[in-house]
Amino acid sequence: DVCSSDLDLPSNKVKRDKALLAVMGSPDIRQIDGLGGAEPVKSKVAIISKSKEKGIDVDYLFAQVKIDEPIVDTKPSCGNMLVAVGPYAIEKGLVKAKNGITKVIIRDVNTGMKIESTVRTPNKKVTYEGSHQIDGVPNSSSPIDLNFIDLIGSQTGKLFPTGNKIDNIDGISFTFVDAAMPVIFFKASDFGVTIDDTHVSLNTNKSLIDRMNIIRIKIGEKTGFKNVEKSVIPKIALVLKAKKGDIASRYFMPWQCHPTYAVTGSIALAAACKARNTICSELDRKSTRLNSSHRCISYAVFCLKK
Repeated sequence: DVCSSDLDLPSNKVKRDKALLAVMGSPDIRQIDGLGGAEPVKSKVAIISKSKEKGIDVDYLFAQVKIDEPIVDTKPSCGNMLVAVGPYAIEKGLVKAKNGITKVIIRDVNTGMKIESTVRTPNKKVTYEGSHQIDGVPNSSSPIDLNFIDLIGSQTGKLFPTGNKIDNIDGISFTFVDAAMPVIFFKASDFGVTIDDTHVSLNTNKSLIDRMNIIRIKIGEKTGFKNVEKSVIPKIALVLKAKKGDIASRYFMPWQCHPTYAVTGSIALAAACKARNTICSELDRKSTRLNSSHRCISYAVFCLKK
């Protein structure tokens, strides 16, 4: 994954996308002649610039670079890449570091979301060492705190783009939520998926992915996204009862199963769980009502490794 200043890229969109494809090594399923990691989750770019908007430090434009096609998609956003924006802005001098912690106010250009990123800066320098740990990461590191502000209806202006909490297409029920990221939630049981299915096994289940994608395309047409056949949004997720915790879920990009869980996707999942009478709230053991206000702040902490 790559962070870059907009000054490093051509202002012309066609030339910019051509440059990004070359940098990542696309189109090539191995991305052997670029920086891409031959997986959608490792073929992402964050384009950072000093913001001209009052009260905003930097603008963040996310680009999903397809691996096997010459396509650069800037419609979605990425919370995982967002973690690096604050430290990058400080390191590049776009934001002046303070002693102790430095807050960076970010505008997500893709969605319009506003995010406050808190970065540890002892002695006015970004630190990457720390004792914070997260599940699935073997070592500890310095935490990055993210406050997401005004994230409801990031792409559609509505928490529930269809106007319903549960809909049905082709005999499959789903909940479509737009909170930080538009995500379509299905019951895993409707597709024969169990808690023991890994992301690796789900990636090889082409019939599953194709079936979900057919429904995704129909939903996109019905909710104003038009033809989403080549677009990574809306995303897809399967939900089921958890062995531990409140709910279990698998997140798709949408043509591959995400090896972890996207930050923005987790916010959409939380919103779907806390709003009653959804596919997700039926499975969430601790589901409680979500505040109906269109101003929603979510909090997340992630480790950043240099």
